[in-house]
Amino acid sequence: MPRILLLAALTALSTAAPASPPPAQGALSVANAPVPPADDYGDKVRLKLASGIMNMMTGFVEVPKNMINTANNTSSYGSAFDRGGYVLWGITGGGLKGAMHMLGRTLAGLTDFVTCFVPTEPITHPAFVWQNFYTDTQYGPYFKVDSQPKPAAPAPRK
Repeated sequence: MPRILLLAALTALSTAAPASPPPAQGALSVANAPVPPADDYGDKVRLKLASGIMNMMTGFVEVPKNMINTANNTSSYGSAFDRGGYVLWGITGGGLKGAMHMLGRTLAGLTDFVTCFVPTEPITHPAFVWQNFYTDTQYGPYFKVDSQPKPAAPAPRK
C-alpha cells in the first residue's frame, strides 16, 4: 500500500507542473548568467567559498570543454586540416590543454577554499567552469582586493 501511494504522489508531482518553454535565443540562463559583484564581506566570502568548492569538484569538466573549444577554434582557421583533423586535434591538443586547466582549476579551487575568509576575488575567470563555456579559462589576478572603497552613505536628514 505505501508503494502505491508513493508512486501516485510521484506521478502527480511529475505531471502537475507543465514543462517550461526553452529560453529564447540570446536570453540569459543559469549556465551563462554573470556572477554579480560581491559588495560586502559576507558576499565575497560566500562567492569565494562556493567557487572554491565547485572548482575542486568540477575541475575535470575542463577536459571536454577544451576538447570542444579546440576543435571548434581549429575549424575556423581554414582548410589546414581535413574533416577528421579538427576532431583529432580537438581530442589530442584539447585533451592536453584541458588536463592542464583541470589541474589549474582544481588547485585554484583549493586555494580559494583555504583562503575563503580573505575577501578577494576568485582566482579563476570565469569563476565557475560552466560560465562562458566557449571561452578559455584564465587565472589571476591573485588575491585582488578592491582598491576603491565604497562611497559613504549620505547623512540622514533631520
